[in-house]
Amino acid sequence: MGVFKLIVPAVVAALVGLYLLFTAPYVKDASYFMTAPDVGMVVLTVVNPTPFPACITGVEVLKPGGVKAELHETIFNGSIAAMRPVSEVCVNPFSSLRFAHGGYHVMIMGNATGTLEIALIFKDGRRAVFTATPSRAEFHIH
Repeated sequence: MGVFKLIVPAVVAALVGLYLLFTAPYVKDASYFMTAPDVGMVVLTVVNPTPFPACITGVEVLKPGGVKAELHETIFNGSIAAMRPVSEVCVNPFSSLRFAHGGYHVMIMGNATGTLEIALIFKDGRRAVFTATPSRAEFHIH
């Protein structure tokens, strides 16, 4: 019985350690739409299955080349909407955050066509690489 009391906590600690080591934030439901030939918006959901906040500090379009990206937030002044760059967006532990028109989003600039490969860059150095496909379901106005 004494050995059992030692093994169970060790196994639980090992499983928790493995969970924390291999669990990372990820992206789902990503798409984009263009509002002008060279400006558009990526909408997505960031899922944080970890017990720690996941703070996004950057974004990069990996493919195709020549397309730039920034983290943006829509702000409202009465009935006027404006976009502004943000340096950090955090997702709470065990939760998700939708990036969409009217809130946080990824602004893209350049000749974006076809499927985009994008990386969200987190404060701890991790990267969540995902693809975004063209969509006509949403709109974006500056």
